[in-house]
This record gives sequence, C-alpha cells and structure tokens, in this order.
Amino acid sequence: MKAKPILAALAAAATFCAIPARAQNLSYGIKFGGGLALTGNEAQASRAALGFAVTGGWNFAPNAELFAEVGYKYFKADWVDRTRLPNKLGGTTGYEAYPNFLTGEGYGANGTKGVLFNSNPWQAAAQGSVDMRKKDLDGWGASVGYRYNFPSTNFYVHGAVMLYVMDYFEEAIGDLRVYSALPTSSARTPTMIHREGLSHTNGNHSITPGAFVGGQWRMDKNFFFELNLNWMSYSTIQYQPYVYTGQEAHTTTDKDAKVFVDFSFGFRF
Repeated sequence: MKAKPILAALAAAATFCAIPARAQNLSYGIKFGGGLALTGNEAQASRAALGFAVTGGWNFAPNAELFAEVGYKYFKADWVDRTRLPNKLGGTTGYEAYPNFLTGEGYGANGTKGVLFNSNPWQAAAQGSVDMRKKDLDGWGASVGYRYNFPSTNFYVHGAVMLYVMDYFEEAIGDLRVYSALPTSSARTPTMIHREGLSHTNGNHSITPGAFVGGQWRMDKNFFFELNLNWMSYSTIQYQPYVYTGQEAHTTTDKDAKVFVDFSFGFRF
C-alpha cells in the first residue's frame, strides 16, 4: 500500500479527534480494513484489497442514521505472463517430450505473418517470447448511505452508493520475437523476422460509480466492526504491441467491474 494514503488517514483521524461532537446525534470516525475480490480479479491476478475511510453519521431519527464516508481503496496486483500463446503442441508429432511448449501467431515487417513460442526445446539459448504485465488499481472517493439499528441491539444494517476516482496503471515489460516457422528437431533454428521490446507504462483515470450493503456491530460507543459486499466499476487500459495486431503499437480502453467483500474495524469519536 502506498505511503501517502496512510499518512492521509492518520491526518484525517487527528483532525476528526479534534472536532467536538456538539450534538448527541452527530458522530465521526475512521475505519481500516481489507477485502477479497469475488469477481473481476483476473486483471490484477490477485484477490487482495486494502482500504480506509473517514466517516460521519447523523442519527436523524430513533434507530435510523444517515452516514457519509471519504476513503481510499487499493487492489493488490501481481506480475503475470500475458504472452499470447494459445496453442499447446505438446503430445503432437515431434513435441511429445515438451508438453509445455506454447505457440501463437505474430506479425513481422510489412504485416508478414509468423509464429511466436515461449522457448525453443532444441536450443539452450533463449529464443522465446515473453510479455509480462502488472495492472495496478486504486482510488479515492466518497459514499453516502442509510443505516438502521435493530432495536435494543448493537447491530446495524446499511447500504450506500459510492463515487470514486479510480487510477488504473498497466506496466508491460518483455521481448516478443516472431519467427518464420516453429523449431523442429531437424530445423532447430528458424529465422527471426521481427523483434519488439516491451517497456511501457500506461494509465487511465475514471470517475466511476459503485455501491455496498452490509452490517455493523458496535462493541461500545467507540469501537465497531463492519462486513460489506461491494460492487465497483472502473475503466481499464491495455497496451497492444505491433506483433499481436499487425498495426502500429497503440493502447485500447475498456470497462470492468469488481464484486468484493471487505472487513473493517473502526473508531467513533
């Protein structure tokens, strides 16, 4: 998790601690927690999430509260091999001993079609292609919602709508090599017709909606726990090398969404 959001959380907590709750029906707080993506985790290759929020509530009626939050969400991302090699030739004639030999199509100069592969089974020297990607996602935003207290209990249920500014950054590193043919036991070194290095970082910023529903248990007037089910949308970006498309290297954008659960603990002032 980045250092700046942590410092912002501490500063916000200190600020709210200094604000007197002049009316009994007003409260302030801060919460920290982690989450687990149920869907939409493919891009990050990880389900883990972290976050915090500064909260405020108004008990406008018995057992009823309106609340607002300003917070930060971070979704952990891992490096993943995204090389486009959909074909597995292991088990076919000449490749029986190499079940992890993967191949795909690529483009050389002037749009000439060739082949990609992950490694040359008959050569010790590296001749294959690799495309590694890491797709970070984080953002700041606000939520407003309604909370209901079950009479004579410390249990609450709530729902809220969210609006977040999400930052999606894709890092791409690697080396793509296009050959005239696949290597074989008799022709072990095919001709390389194109080579493209990858070292790119692209970002996409979006203002995106979301929502959550969940419950809260207040241990006492100062401490609470929350469990929420969240939905959030955001915009993505992907670098498209020349080798994959036969067109000048470019980026494409799209929409994606996550469904995730998070568990938080917090303090009320």
